[in-house]
Amino acid sequence: MRKTIFQSVLLLLAMTPPAWATLTVTSSPVPPSQVSTTSQAEVGLSVRGETSNKTLTVGGGYTLTCEGQVNGPVEAKNSVNQTNIVIPGIILTVTVPPTTPARYAIQGWSSWTAGSIHDCSFKYRGAAVEAATGITGSGWGFTFSASSGGVEVERADTAQFSMIKPLPRPGGGCEPFCTCTP
Repeated sequence: MRKTIFQSVLLLLAMTPPAWATLTVTSSPVPPSQVSTTSQAEVGLSVRGETSNKTLTVGGGYTLTCEGQVNGPVEAKNSVNQTNIVIPGIILTVTVPPTTPARYAIQGWSSWTAGSIHDCSFKYRGAAVEAATGITGSGWGFTFSASSGGVEVERADTAQFSMIKPLPRPGGGCEPFCTCTP
């Protein structure tokens, strides 16, 4: 009898999210910029999610585009999840890409006119999703699983920056990545 009552209480507690359940997310981008005077742009994103519930998935992604870019935009995404079976409350952080900041060569940069300025856009989004945790099974052989759905919050924004194709150096110097011939 005591075992059955204990199992019922455990089942009820595990299936019920706490009344104080909250979900927050913070998206923190690496300020996008051109790397020196090269064809590379430096970007990155860190997303932090927190819940007082038992299941949390945190993810983020971005799209980097520049005027005059060929072969489409640069895109990256990443996510992590965690379920705490007994004790609610999770804090997760994910970085996009896994190592930040990341540097990407902008395709088409070599064909830009020397001295030209190109507008670039870094669109990013971070999201956190919590789901209720349910228990199935009987006796001590419980199977824990996260149900689909739940609450989602997101933070998204766009950061603008410019990339400059430098002018040749006075006196016949070379641009980065050029082969100079006398």
